Amino acid sequence: MKKVLLLVIFGLMCFSCNFNKSKKGLYFDMSSYVENKSKWQNAGLENYSFTYSVSTYRPEYIIGEVTVKNNACESAEIYINDSDLESTPVTPSDKFYLNTIDAAFDFINHEYEDASKVIESKEYQYVEIVCEYDDIYGYPVSIRCLSSDGTEVYKKGLAGNSETMYSISLEFTN
Repeated sequence: MKKVLLLVIFGLMCFSCNFNKSKKGLYFDMSSYVENKSKWQNAGLENYSFTYSVSTYRPEYIIGEVTVKNNACESAEIYINDSDLESTPVTPSDKFYLNTIDAAFDFINHEYEDASKVIESKEYQYVEIVCEYDDIYGYPVSIRCLSSDGTEVYKKGLAGNSETMYSISLEFTN
């Protein structure tokens, strides 16, 4: 009888630990963002190159190769990587057009502001923006946004129950 009771208690503990799908609110480490943006700005790098990719439910859906001179974009090849179609250029008005590291920081800030609005309006019950930064220069090396509207369908218009809306990986090449 003790074994059965212990098994039931153990099962209930495991069930309760794995059942936390009711995350609510906005999760973003603003202090880390501010610290790393300051680190980037204080580094004073004006000439550099970087590559990046954006993955949604399709890995490496957008790919960018960018060269910056005198803190302005000198060249940017940013395109939609679609094997079914020809590569389509991404324009400056597109969401994932990042032509400087400063633009990547601006993108993060914009996502935070948008997330605040959708949480406040209750369009989504949960948004998490997770960023990883370079230890030396502070530029973002990874940006992920996860969200939930509370129905297990995480992005309007996409079927399935994957939480990842998008993920951006940046690689500093200079």
